Amino acid sequence: MPSSGQNEGGEHHQRLRETRLQKRKAAEVLPSSGDSSAAAAATTAATSAAAAAAAAATEGTGKRGRRGGGGAPKSPGGGSSGSSGSGSSSGSSSSSSSGSSGTSSSSSSCSGGSPCALESAANGCSSNHFSGRAPHPPLQQKGINAESKEDIIRSEIPKSVVKVFCTHCEPNYSQPWTTRRQTTSTSTGFVTFDAEGNHCILTNAHSVDNAAVVQVRRRGDHQKHEAKVICVGLDCDLALLQVDDPDFWDEIGPPLQWGPSPSLEDPVTVAGYPLGGDNSSVTQGVVSRTDLQQYSMGSCWLLAIQIDAAINPGNSGGPALNKDKKCVGIAFQSLKDGDTENIGYIIPSEVVAHFLEDYKRHKKYTGFGDCGFTWQRLENKFMRSALQLKNKQQGVLVKKVDGASFARDVLQRGDIILSVNGKKVASDGSVEFERGERISFSWIFAQLFVGDRCHLVVLRRGRQIHVSYQVERISLLVPATNELRRAEYLIVGGLVFVPLSEPFLKSEYGDDFESRAPVRLLDQWQHGMQQFPGQQCVVLTHVLAHEITVFAMLY
Repeated sequence: MPSSGQNEGGEHHQRLRETRLQKRKAAEVLPSSGDSSAAAAATTAATSAAAAAAAAATEGTGKRGRRGGGGAPKSPGGGSSGSSGSGSSSGSSSSSSSGSSGTSSSSSSCSGGSPCALESAANGCSSNHFSGRAPHPPLQQKGINAESKEDIIRSEIPKSVVKVFCTHCEPNYSQPWTTRRQTTSTSTGFVTFDAEGNHCILTNAHSVDNAAVVQVRRRGDHQKHEAKVICVGLDCDLALLQVDDPDFWDEIGPPLQWGPSPSLEDPVTVAGYPLGGDNSSVTQGVVSRTDLQQYSMGSCWLLAIQIDAAINPGNSGGPALNKDKKCVGIAFQSLKDGDTENIGYIIPSEVVAHFLEDYKRHKKYTGFGDCGFTWQRLENKFMRSALQLKNKQQGVLVKKVDGASFARDVLQRGDIILSVNGKKVASDGSVEFERGERISFSWIFAQLFVGDRCHLVVLRRGRQIHVSYQVERISLLVPATNELRRAEYLIVGGLVFVPLSEPFLKSEYGDDFESRAPVRLLDQWQHGMQQFPGQQCVVLTHVLAHEITVFAMLY
């Protein structure tokens, strides 16, 4: 692979796809706690392969979403696994049993597994019951001084931290007129204010994905209260819950206040309800990194904070608190393999604020902004010279403009992006970030809301021009998730048509669909971008018995 990164990016994209698929496989190997030993071994192998693939992908074409930009792949963390309720293929509930064996998971959440499977497996759970690893190192080994440690230990877990119980009913994408068996999971949430100042409960999207019933329980209480999901953001893995029962709010603690995003080495406390007990639990650690990561539920890259506090199944949706007991993030996923230990990720307050403000503006989730074009690094000096870049000029090359993006009206193939919203773009696609760090310029677009305008300085055939356009969400032709949370289909004369999506590929061809699915479908999955809003790739999946089809099959 040339050091300049001027290739077409095919091998780079393949490694990134394999990384994502390995991560998804790790999220599905533990449907119930009874298979924990095998799941832990499978998770270790999958995440090790994912880390190796990411380490190799250091050059190439800059991409968005599935063709992603950067950052190490990671296994998602989340709600702890409960028992699975058996049910008919139509989703009716009955007596409790241990999971739906013999079927391919088709959930569009966190790569196709139910949250209980996703979180129990992907985390590899650092408790001895799951992986036999040593307990989390003491605080003294993390650089937290004695005074800070004592303050953390003295502080109580806020009463506004609640336990979330969810019954999931996932679509069956192979037979879209049915659903999978119901499963259950537990996770964490906490009371906060939404953007309008109203009380609400904030948790992870994968904790309530495909929810049939959601209940919450206050800390120290025995009674569960029914909750309803009022907003879900898959890209940022966040969800808002509302409880109508006034008794729930009578004795709940005060809503958590938001604090600024922590700096490196700042101490944090993660509160939640992980596996290992029914009562609340806390783990402590420090901030070790801030970077863009691909969230396990979505297809875009957003800001994430890496901490060394243990994040185990059930911690998903729990607040990360600073020493002033202000929330600075939300636990949502972790990375664990044979070579890593205690690497967890929290959603920073900037991403949460964007989600809450989005709900305030539109009364629904509209997503994060996307640049609307495919770009390539310009680190090769000969390439830079051929494109008439001066010695100190930096930027990235536009390779393709999405047809469904407003960028198509102002950008052209071969343009060089010099700056975005006043921030200079380096030849590796990075911009200046906080405290001397650098981060991908895609974060500038992600901070915008759908419909906001971005302003670019572009070099076109040696001449510098200024352009602006409205940003839209990423427009993959084959979506990574199904936001409708139900399987779409159309039956005409016995012919069953479904839109092509990643959950469908996983359901129809298994976890390794990248090697089993037809090439023509994989080509759309890998390279397809919408040419107009709402465009879909439709697949004929079944031919049912019908007077038309039966007559045709006779000949």
